[in-house]
Amino acid sequence: MIEYYEPFFKLNLPAPEIKIGDSAWIKYNPRKDVNRWGVSLTSLDGETTGVPDLDSLYEYNKLNSTKFSESDFKTPTKYFSTFHFLSEKFDLGRSHILKLGVGGFFPYHRDFDTKTFRLVYTVSGCEPENLVWIQNNNVLKLENHSWYYVNTKMVHSVFSFFGCQFAVFNVIASEKSLVSLAENTSIK
Repeated sequence: MIEYYEPFFKLNLPAPEIKIGDSAWIKYNPRKDVNRWGVSLTSLDGETTGVPDLDSLYEYNKLNSTKFSESDFKTPTKYFSTFHFLSEKFDLGRSHILKLGVGGFFPYHRDFDTKTFRLVYTVSGCEPENLVWIQNNNVLKLENHSWYYVNTKMVHSVFSFFGCQFAVFNVIASEKSLVSLAENTSIK
């Protein structure tokens, strides 16, 4: 269903201001020595421990003999209120704000969950001279305080030179979500 859209496009959604205190950030993918941190917007139980919602689900499931998917993380945390308007438009799964410190990155990979798609909201430090997001050998041109649909099933990598923050929303590919995606594209 979603494969008919192009790999990346801008959306018209409200651009909230985000302020998160230093103590809220938890190591993202804790087994990896990479300068990246997260704050859970949704989790299994509404808590913000980051377990397992800020971990690699593949690695966590393998180590703990579990079968969590992106769609299992539906309970809003205390940090979700800024994005409450999304619940009316989309069926949300695992969602979080990510902070890449100086040199923080995601190596080349692709996301395989076929029941979800990704929305990205750029919070700060996401201008092209700082954040490089490469997808299928193309550099995506991102702007701060903007929303994007990004097809992360394509090979992609992210790198920050000076530090940045962006939110990632795994959206369940329901009829409601797909209709909202079409209604909120910047070019129709």
